[in-house]
Amino acid sequence: RATTQSRKAADSADASFGPGQADRLRRSREDKGWSLRQLSAAAGVSVRTIREIESGDKEGTSSNIMAALADALRVPRGWLTFGG
Repeated sequence: RATTQSRKAADSADASFGPGQADRLRRSREDKGWSLRQLSAAAGVSVRTIREIESGDKEGTSSNIMAALADALRVPRGWLTFGG
């Protein structure tokens, strides 16, 4: 039971990655003048995943994916993921 509760808490934390995450990602990509394909190549993340994040359809994006995107875009990982 404790394991189930821990998983639910972790899932909730992942799903709550900062409001506006989609906008921050899209704005950062567009500021660089990059297409989805260019960001995909630079970050090693599929175009589909990036499109889902930017559209707000992807919940619980892993921190590894957000880190790869932030590093490729040269923006702070915490800002891209959580805002602030």
